[in-house]
Amino acid sequence: MTAIRTVFGPLVVIALTVTAAWLLVWGFSFGGRFLALFFAICAGAIGWSRIRDLERFAFLGLGACFSIGVSFHLTEWAGSLRAKFGGGFYVTLTETWILILLGCWLMRSIRAGLGINLQTRVLWPAYLMIPFALQAGIRTIEDPVTGIWMFWRFLLALGMALYLANNVRPKEDYRILAWTISGVVLFQALVGFGQEITGGALGLGLLGGERNLTTIKGTIEISRMVGTVGVPNRFASFMGIFFVFPLALALSTTTGRRRLTAALIACAAFVALMGSKSRGAWLSFLATYPLAMYPFIRSRMARSRAVVVLSWVFAVGILVALSLPGVWQRLVTEDTGSAEGRIYMAQIASNIIEDNPIIGIGFNNYTLRFHEYDDTLTAHSFTFKQIVHNGFLSTAAEYGLPTMVLLGILWFLFLKRTLRWRIDDFAVHRILAFLLPWALLNRAIQSLYYVGNPLNMLPMWYLLGLGLALHALCEDEDAQHEASQ
Repeated sequence: MTAIRTVFGPLVVIALTVTAAWLLVWGFSFGGRFLALFFAICAGAIGWSRIRDLERFAFLGLGACFSIGVSFHLTEWAGSLRAKFGGGFYVTLTETWILILLGCWLMRSIRAGLGINLQTRVLWPAYLMIPFALQAGIRTIEDPVTGIWMFWRFLLALGMALYLANNVRPKEDYRILAWTISGVVLFQALVGFGQEITGGALGLGLLGGERNLTTIKGTIEISRMVGTVGVPNRFASFMGIFFVFPLALALSTTTGRRRLTAALIACAAFVALMGSKSRGAWLSFLATYPLAMYPFIRSRMARSRAVVVLSWVFAVGILVALSLPGVWQRLVTEDTGSAEGRIYMAQIASNIIEDNPIIGIGFNNYTLRFHEYDDTLTAHSFTFKQIVHNGFLSTAAEYGLPTMVLLGILWFLFLKRTLRWRIDDFAVHRILAFLLPWALLNRAIQSLYYVGNPLNMLPMWYLLGLGLALHALCEDEDAQHEASQ
């Protein structure tokens, strides 16, 4: 037996090496997506060898993949400006992790007879949105597959939120998750800094995204950070949302060295947000997080720590950000073209809503039918053939006003839980329980100016489900503490 192992052991290693090399060459020959898949498999194998728990590994991997724009197309790509949110049926790396988690949950439920908590106190508006989303998808004109994809993605997002809310993990897992996401945030920020210095995509276009980083804004030409996310506004949205994870670590009762590391990552995220040159993201950031930080500054337990951390992060961040080319120009230079175009599109969307208030005109049909409702007496709208740059108006135009109202109620119910939250313990998971709803509010404010379909915007549902899980964990801790007293 020993002799067999001595002979075949090296052969196995050689075979695995040759196979890996062949996959690498195959990935290069078929394009960046397959190459990215190869590296993802390698990373997964390394992670699995250390964690050896598929569900736990998938839980951490889900948090790490929101900024990686790798997708696997299951139908032929038919992309166009009009197929803004579709162009066929495809699955992303993020959705792959969600499917793995749901599969693990289903298997555990079958074996143990576990039930599902529908979280009706908060999620009931989401359930009422299901028929509206279904009818909007069915009425997709240009590509019915896109409508199916939309409805599938909405159900998957809701399923992810339910999984996270029903499977409350130990608090140590949330600490590891916070560091994992902070590492991704740091990576994206460093990529953005490299793009700012070199003016190029650093050869990372294989992870998804634009390669032309220079755009004309008003009367100036600026270079904008995009990371691997691919679009400056989407990059700014990612930084604005996931900024809370390194911030929570910096505010927590952790060691000085780790707190300094987390604060540096938070500072890098803030600078990258400024480097995106997205003024709407700047505004939503300033409108959200100062309010979120108020309880920390008032609390005697964390006053000194919070003041030092926040002052250091924002002071250094603002100084570094203002030194970036184009940031100051974006603050003082008028961008009439972008603003004017959005006003026209908003007016057209309002006309659509007025004529189709209940069920809208159907998913992805805005750019096919907007000319029927264009009374702006200008041709500008015809040169900007994208859906209206306002998530609320887009939802109301394509799904109907009831869907938009239900979406607003859902976000309000989630934020309402936070407004009653007392900060009396500065563990990472308790700080995140307080900050995540504010991160969701930050993204909701961004929806006022940005293209996006909130119903299938996975990071928003991720924040919702993770926040519900953390609230449950904290409430259980409080109940145990009261019982012990």
